[in-house]
Amino acid sequence: MARHEYEQKLARMQRIMTLLYDPANNSVICAKALAEEFNVSTRTLRRDVEMMGDAYQYHRDKIYFYDNKVSQQPQASPIALMLLKNFAQNMSGEIKTQMLSILNSLESSPAHQASDIFFTRSHLEEITLSLDSILLLQKAIKEHIIIGFKFKKDSDYTEREVLPLKILNFSGEWYMLGLESSSIKKFYLNDISNVHTIRQGESIDEEALGRLDNALNAWFVPNRKPFMVRLWVDSKVAKYFKRKKISPNQHSIEHSDKSLDITLYITDFREIAPLVLMWIPSVVVLEPQELKEFILKNVRDYLKLLES
Repeated sequence: MARHEYEQKLARMQRIMTLLYDPANNSVICAKALAEEFNVSTRTLRRDVEMMGDAYQYHRDKIYFYDNKVSQQPQASPIALMLLKNFAQNMSGEIKTQMLSILNSLESSPAHQASDIFFTRSHLEEITLSLDSILLLQKAIKEHIIIGFKFKKDSDYTEREVLPLKILNFSGEWYMLGLESSSIKKFYLNDISNVHTIRQGESIDEEALGRLDNALNAWFVPNRKPFMVRLWVDSKVAKYFKRKKISPNQHSIEHSDKSLDITLYITDFREIAPLVLMWIPSVVVLEPQELKEFILKNVRDYLKLLES
């Protein structure tokens, strides 16, 4: 299936969901009218609806949404969704993001959860850049082209010239990593607009990009030399830290009491602070001292807010 056909299918599915969720339509819409709107046959709309899960039904040229519907019969929709997701993975830019977003929404619907043994929660934000801008970014990254764009910070806009290196996703949020004035910086993707080509650039040292493998979250600082952190993990929660590493570069030692001593490297205190604060008092910073003080200040500031 060509990419423009995916775009059309996505637009139809989004339109169907929007209309069905509108209280004025009472969870039912006319398929013939929608077919005329998109200049397709009602058979095409029926196929679209069949891919949308058990909660969406096509019957006698009408499309219904059953919010609490739980089907007792085997359905092909999980297979259809799986195939669509596989196709979407081979796409790029805005279309890939939107396609995966809508498919994840369908998979997380109550009706689908009832008929499927797997459950996942996706918090992937939508990319607001146009498809043309995404494709230009993709080309610039592959061919080392310097781009210009407007970047929004607070309420101000600045003109930037950057050699884009990677598109990153941290905790569902999208960023562009780029080289600006000999410094590698991160730019929140949805604050970028008016993307255009400036001139040919040069390739960058792969060592700097290699540090991305150890980035914990969006607080990662590409240009900063990583420094060591040591954590103590209580035996009561150690199993969770053995199941999944904090970082690919970490090294763990298990003590006789089953507690853990974890060593890893970060570039900014804020990379590791959220995890420590979330697991207090079961995770304790052993070193460096500056990180201990950073965590302590955050706790004290929080307690002051509670007392005020």
